[in-house]
Amino acid sequence: MNRNNKDFLNRGSVCASLSLMIIDYCKFHQLNIPAECNLYHLEDRIPFNIWCNILNKVQDQNKINALGLKIADFIKPSYAGIISYMVFSKPTLLDAIPDFIKYIRLAYDLNFLYFQVKNAEIEFSWDDHLGQPGLIVDECAIALLINIVKRSIAPYQVPLKCINFLYEPPENIDFYRHYFGCPVNFNSPTTSIVISLENLENIPLSQPDPYLYQILKTHADLLVDKLGTYNEFENKIRLCITTNIRNKKISLEIIAEQMSISPKKLRERLSEYGYSFNSLLADVRFDLAKKHLLDSTLNINQITYLLGYSEQSVFQRAFKNWSELTPLKWREENKNLSKTS
Repeated sequence: MNRNNKDFLNRGSVCASLSLMIIDYCKFHQLNIPAECNLYHLEDRIPFNIWCNILNKVQDQNKINALGLKIADFIKPSYAGIISYMVFSKPTLLDAIPDFIKYIRLAYDLNFLYFQVKNAEIEFSWDDHLGQPGLIVDECAIALLINIVKRSIAPYQVPLKCINFLYEPPENIDFYRHYFGCPVNFNSPTTSIVISLENLENIPLSQPDPYLYQILKTHADLLVDKLGTYNEFENKIRLCITTNIRNKKISLEIIAEQMSISPKKLRERLSEYGYSFNSLLADVRFDLAKKHLLDSTLNINQITYLLGYSEQSVFQRAFKNWSELTPLKWREENKNLSKTS
């Protein structure tokens, strides 16, 4: 974990039964079991900062490369909670994807999950808006999710195209590539999983059960509603817009699809919060523009690109409309402010 990054402290949580995976790993390797595992494994949720502490305590005892991947080898479907049984009660892996997107928070809930489909691939990505908990935390999360899928579709293989991490490359990158069986990239804009959509409808799940699915879905909806308020509607859509600005694809229809609601419903919800889509998009861009202008390493052309504008003049006019200052004048008047993260 990046111990200087406090943004995610007291925000987010993971399924408490994931602590059983840690207990199994520690017992197998004769390590001391972090006390937090025993305190939380009978609870519903583990606060995210506690989860990070647990993994770091294991790492302090066992300083090896790719520790998070090796811990994830001890995952069992029951340890990930209701999502393992509900999502994978669908007939095929393709059928399971929408619910995986919607309910993944029940297993791992910190940064918002985005997805985009292009070129017969689907990319699941997590931004770093609420913090970067560290490679061991993210690699463990990615690996345990993939391992759960593998066990639900065996003997079929997960059609992974690549895995991306935000972080600096560790030693022995080849181990990561061998572990996942695909290219693994570091220093990426986001942490993400990219899989091929080809033939997903032909990969059956091991125990399809429509009756069990309906029962579990009702309970899963209640559990999602109980999760923390920091990811409520307005914050979710702001995060979604931010990521799509980065990906240079931004429209109400795209955002609605990623939030699993209709464009009409999204307009209605925005109106309840006193926004139109364009006004919220402008608000998000203004916030991002100020953040980028505080970074002296970025020039105006680069900021124009980061905000998704095709021309510098368009960005300059928009910024002056927002602040009554040109971008350079705003930067000059705020040069003494610390760069935000």
